[in-house]
Amino acid sequence: MTTAELRPRARGRRVATAPSSRRPALLVALALWGFALVLALNSSAVITLEAKFTSLIMGMFTFGGATSHDHLIYIGIGTGEVLGFLITPLCTSLVLATPVIVLAGALLLFPRYRVSWVLKGVLIALPLAVGANTARFVLVGVALQLWGRGGFEVMHHYVGSVLVLLCSALALVLLLVVATTGRVRIPRSWLDRLGRRD
Repeated sequence: MTTAELRPRARGRRVATAPSSRRPALLVALALWGFALVLALNSSAVITLEAKFTSLIMGMFTFGGATSHDHLIYIGIGTGEVLGFLITPLCTSLVLATPVIVLAGALLLFPRYRVSWVLKGVLIALPLAVGANTARFVLVGVALQLWGRGGFEVMHHYVGSVLVLLCSALALVLLLVVATTGRVRIPRSWLDRLGRRD
């Protein structure tokens, strides 16, 4: 048997095994998208849990006690001035977490991305995105107690929004970096490309 006769069989064997080797990645991608869909369909319940968790954190930084009811967070309990604000569908951490989950699933459609690296990136990016939103709520609560409605508006619409936008962008970048390299370090090739553009 000649070398030429062997090559077609080798190619055929590679093509035959490729789909099965990609199956775990595709299953994880579907699982991530399914998780994002479940979160979206149950957003009301998720926001209720988020309000409970956020009230616990806010109680550490605001005057008086803090609690929640449905999507409402109350602060200043026991101080004589109880204040409250609502977690709306546009302010919830779901808005920041969902793009991370969906992007992670999309990366797994490409053979170059390892499942373990992508999932590692998700575990790093998600806490950053959710933590930034929780920090915004804390800042809003502190500003509301210290400066009233004016402080709430400034912190919510300006300072808090900038914080969340920067951290959500950083979360997506970290996901891409970790999914590409397996580490939280920008690849040298990316830096070289940026240097050439400058």
